[in-house]
Amino acid sequence: MIYKYTINKLRSYLLGVYIISFVLLASFLRSLPVRAFVVTPSSGNLQIGVSQTFQIIASGVPTGANAVSIDISIIGPCVITSFAKSTAFDLEVGTNVTTTSIQTSLAKSGTGTISNGEIIGTFTVNCSGPGTLRINRGDQAAYSNGSTPTTLQPTTLATFSVTNDTPSTAIKYTDVILLIGLVIVLFGILTFVKVRNFQKSKK
Repeated sequence: MIYKYTINKLRSYLLGVYIISFVLLASFLRSLPVRAFVVTPSSGNLQIGVSQTFQIIASGVPTGANAVSIDISIIGPCVITSFAKSTAFDLEVGTNVTTTSIQTSLAKSGTGTISNGEIIGTFTVNCSGPGTLRINRGDQAAYSNGSTPTTLQPTTLATFSVTNDTPSTAIKYTDVILLIGLVIVLFGILTFVKVRNFQKSKK
């Protein structure tokens, strides 16, 4: 009788842990910004004279979207030195890259669509002096399914301090999600093993 009570108590405890972990993870995901695309890394320190490469990541993608218009500009003591689209996009129109801005429209031909978390492109920035770098999204940024565009308001995607110190960047939110998920899985496995060992010890 005591054995069954203990097993049921352990199972209830494990279920409670899973539910709490799920709720915490869901709350964290809901707190993430929904944007036409995000830039990673998005904060930290940059070193003068050292190039930093950024990824443009799809986020908040509408269902069926197969095209994206990129409208990025930078403000600060830095210049854009290069831009490259992802090879997943086989159509490129109206590309205009300057030292302070990137404007282009990319699309997938056929039935290909854009997925959340997908890399849209990369660009490199180099800074010549101290100050603050801001990476902004302009009002031309949008997704499209070929006929209906989905646009969002302009916003600041990233902010960096530019110094002579060793560069550092903030942890990516995708890494945080993966870390939380890994901790939950490992905790579940350890708890399951403990329950199995407890059951065997009572036989």
